[in-house]
Amino acid sequence: LTTSQRRKCKRDPGMPQVLTEATHIAAAECQHQFRDERWNCSNKQRSSNLRRGAFTLAIIATHQMLCNRETAFLFSISSAGLTHAVARACANGHLKRCSCDDSYDSHVTDGSWRWDGCGDNVHYAAKFVRRFLKSRSTSRDIRAEVDKHNSDLGIRVVKSNVKVTCKCHGVSGSCTTKTCWRKMAPFYEIGRKIKRARLNLVANTYRTTTPRATLNPREELKGEIPRNKELVYLEKSPTYCRKSRYSKGTKGRVCKDERSCDKVCCGRGYTTHVRLVRRSCQCEVKWCCAVHCNTCSERKKIHTCK
Repeated sequence: LTTSQRRKCKRDPGMPQVLTEATHIAAAECQHQFRDERWNCSNKQRSSNLRRGAFTLAIIATHQMLCNRETAFLFSISSAGLTHAVARACANGHLKRCSCDDSYDSHVTDGSWRWDGCGDNVHYAAKFVRRFLKSRSTSRDIRAEVDKHNSDLGIRVVKSNVKVTCKCHGVSGSCTTKTCWRKMAPFYEIGRKIKRARLNLVANTYRTTTPRATLNPREELKGEIPRNKELVYLEKSPTYCRKSRYSKGTKGRVCKDERSCDKVCCGRGYTTHVRLVRRSCQCEVKWCCAVHCNTCSERKKIHTCK
């Protein structure tokens, strides 16, 4: 963290834990979205390390010399994760400088329901994250502008996916009164929408008249201005087939099926072996408080890239 970011963290004792939570949910969602692709949201570190929180710094540092589709997704999912975590922490009372979003409490309704409850404070979260990320770099070169655009997209996706959630109150389950509040969509929905945006952006990248290595802040970008719903990037991605500074490669990767393996294994082929998997099945609840299950076995095919 920069000096400015450390200062922002120290203002609220709960913020370090929120940052840790943000890296966890961003890492998990990134790995889920890329689970069937050659780059599966990992570098040369073990995936278990990523789940322990070494996600943002480890992967973005590895990709800092690149500005491709995967990097665009990383910046967007990271800022979305931080926005989501901060907004939820505000509502749960884990941060001292914010609380529930009560900005709608004074709005007039049709009388059949009323604003109440504890809404996720997305407004505060978005403002905090933009300031937090702005203090990360003062550079205004093309790469910095691209990263800023992609980070902003992650914040906007969270803000645009806030829904009204209601709860009924009354005797015996009746709905005599109904209270409503604003709640963010689950983070897996946020990740899916960011991933879909990435897949639609091949024709909307920044275009320049000079090689990437010679770009400077004064050079103009050629081509159409990127839209708010688009991730942008400057260069094509590596194949990620072989081990390199950007990837572990795909040798030894487990793939799902024949179609997935052809793509992930880069045409090198794959081996298949059968594993006996045991799981609980045919479970029954016994009075009063016990659950009895049988153990079922099944043979499962495991495909591994050569």
